[in-house]
Amino acid sequence: MLLLSHEGRELELPPDSMIMINNASERDYEFFANEDLKIEFDGACLYIHSPASKRHEDVVFNLLNIFKTFLKQNPSFGNAIGSRFALRLPNGKRPEPDVVIVPANSVNELDSVYDDIPKMVVEILSPGTADHDMTVKRQWYEESKIPEIWYVDLDARKIIDIRLSENHEYIEEEHDSGSIPCNALGGLEIPIDDVFST
Repeated sequence: MLLLSHEGRELELPPDSMIMINNASERDYEFFANEDLKIEFDGACLYIHSPASKRHEDVVFNLLNIFKTFLKQNPSFGNAIGSRFALRLPNGKRPEPDVVIVPANSVNELDSVYDDIPKMVVEILSPGTADHDMTVKRQWYEESKIPEIWYVDLDARKIIDIRLSENHEYIEEEHDSGSIPCNALGGLEIPIDDVFST
């Protein structure tokens, strides 16, 4: 639960919602950023997220389990990390994707920020933040040329897969059945039903 208070009044943000604070500084971001609060920064605005719903976290758990099981047997492909782990992208943006895959041996146990371009990011779309994820954050990711971006649509039970092609253009595909290949993990085929299972 995210609770805002001011002069004796309190406001509880519902799950999967977000507040924005304009005219923020890097110092403001560093002050608020911690492992208990999902906060993102674009150089001028802070985006503070309320805690996620159980449905959202079930899908994060499923994906991390799939990725980590594969990476345990294939460690050279990288590391899969869940939310509350920040990125510092080359364009200066500071997102916290729901799942990120970074190159092998690029982070250690005490790191809380990855300061480069990850191999892949995954965003779980929630009603209160879907527009932000699909427009603002997509622009951040594409500006930084992240090779693979997934948007998991909980309501439609589909995955929007956006990949950087060999000619440096993004190609978008939607998957709602069968399996989806994960380029970041060498083309590992992931059954869609496994992503959404509860």
